Amino acid sequence: MKSLHVKFYSDFICPWCYLGKVRLDKIINHLSADIDIQVELMPFILYPHIPPGGVPKSDFSKSSKPGMGRSLREEAKQESISFNYRLIDRIPNSREAHRLVWLVPDPLQKYALSKKMFHSYFEEGRNIEDANVLTALANDCGVDDSIVKQFTSSDAGLEECLASITMAREKHISLVPTLEFNPSLHILGLQSTEVWENYLRRAARLNI
Repeated sequence: MKSLHVKFYSDFICPWCYLGKVRLDKIINHLSADIDIQVELMPFILYPHIPPGGVPKSDFSKSSKPGMGRSLREEAKQESISFNYRLIDRIPNSREAHRLVWLVPDPLQKYALSKKMFHSYFEEGRNIEDANVLTALANDCGVDDSIVKQFTSSDAGLEECLASITMAREKHISLVPTLEFNPSLHILGLQSTEVWENYLRRAARLNI
């Protein structure tokens, strides 16, 4: 069996990233008999202008591109996702959500927490900037108490997390979700299942 390491850059408040996460999961399961795909989750702040505490959803939606909502609904229907924006009051700053995921050492647990983070925000309207919400999500995923305590009692991981985001921008990653197969090969933005799967198959075959 071939193996492939992929970095997945995303932001928890980006609906396209949630779609990408679900789509990537589907592809991984589909290819599991032929390719062992190991995903490394990478943080990204898509909207660095959002301050701590977030911004009202109404203010943020004014800057949305015309037709974006319709496109999202069509894509979400394909992936059986329900975007419940009526439950969301504010668009949060996602820095602390990224920091929590960064601190989790186990890749599978990190992946599960990431999945729960997206679902909780977009489908349940939970505030993923709130420390109580974040710790509850970590506990739900079985994250070790020592990691949760480290997260709540310090800024552990913040410097490294922000440095990783800066490095991503230096690689000219400005759009998420992004797949990285090696430091110089990136697939920017959400793509169809077929396009992503073809890239993954080719990358595994060429061992890049």
